[in-house]
Amino acid sequence: MNDTRSRVTRRMFFAVGGLGALLTVGVPEVALGQAPQTIEGLPPVLGDLVSQEEQAENIRVVNAFCAAFATKDFAKAESLLAENVVYRVSQDAQFAPIKGRSAVAERVKGMMGRDRVEFKVFRTVAFGPLVLNERDDLFTTKGDTRRIYIAGGMFYLEKGKIAEWTDYVAR
Repeated sequence: MNDTRSRVTRRMFFAVGGLGALLTVGVPEVALGQAPQTIEGLPPVLGDLVSQEEQAENIRVVNAFCAAFATKDFAKAESLLAENVVYRVSQDAQFAPIKGRSAVAERVKGMMGRDRVEFKVFRTVAFGPLVLNERDDLFTTKGDTRRIYIAGGMFYLEKGKIAEWTDYVAR
């Protein structure tokens, strides 16, 4: 009998579990529009360092970036990337991260070159400049459909642009 279950590494377990916990803990604050609570005597939490308006704008940028894939709006997606952007394809990628706007833009262009590509976002949470989303990515090429469940897309924004992007793939 063949065992078809995927091997779960400790790194994947903690990465996915940690992102899930952040999403769960952060959703009520974001959904209710409440400011994060601070504890006297402790340093401020990440969300306190950035205004609610800036956090909402960071979410808008990430959602616009993800939406650009379905419409294949390469110009829009590229315009949301910082010059020094770093993209890690997944938490366990066997190669170095892709660095620089032109290199990441080429990777995005390659993704958009498929017959159909869509980043279906289920939920998004911001913690200051850090934006996390849970999504289902769909890629179709010549009738062959591939789905990738992204347990956590992690984006770090600087000055309204995506400076870092890592996808945490649940396998």
